[in-house]
Amino acid sequence: MAVALALLNELEEEFAITERILERVPQDRLAWAPAEGMPTLGQLAMHLALVPTFAAAALQEEAELDFSAPQAESSAEILATFRESVTAAKSALRRLMDDAAMMHVMRFHSEGALLYELSRQMFLRLVLCNHSYHHRGQLTVYLRLCGVATPAIYGPPADEGLR
Repeated sequence: MAVALALLNELEEEFAITERILERVPQDRLAWAPAEGMPTLGQLAMHLALVPTFAAAALQEEAELDFSAPQAESSAEILATFRESVTAAKSALRRLMDDAAMMHVMRFHSEGALLYELSRQMFLRLVLCNHSYHHRGQLTVYLRLCGVATPAIYGPPADEGLR
C-alpha cells in the first residue's frame, strides 16, 4: 500500500499545479502554434489534460490506447477534460493500493513486437509524472510566447517576483 499511497499523495500536488497552468490557456489562442508542424496550443493542452486518462486506461487488463490529442474547442473543455481525467486516474490508482499490484509487470506491444515491459509503478511514474511534467513545461513555454503569465509551479514565477 505504501507505493500507491506515496504516488497518490505526490500526484495530488502535481495535479493542482497542472490545473493552475491549464486555467491560463487563453480561449482565443487555441489554434496557435509556435512553428509549422508543432501541435497547437489547444492540442498540447488537451494532450496534457488527457495524460491521467491514458494512465488509467493502461491499468486495465485489455487496454487499447490512442495517444492522439484532439484540437480543443474551448478552454473550458480542456479544464473539464483534465478534471475528469484526474478522477479516472485516482480511481484506477486506488484500486491498486497493494504493493504487489503496483509491482505487476505490464507489457506494451505494437504489431506483435514488445515495446515496453515495466512494472505498474514504473509505468505510472513515467506517464503520470515524467510525461506530464514534460508537456507541462512545453505548455508554459507556449503560454509565455503568447504573452500569458505563468502560475507558480515549484516557487514564484518571475511574473510574481519573490515574496
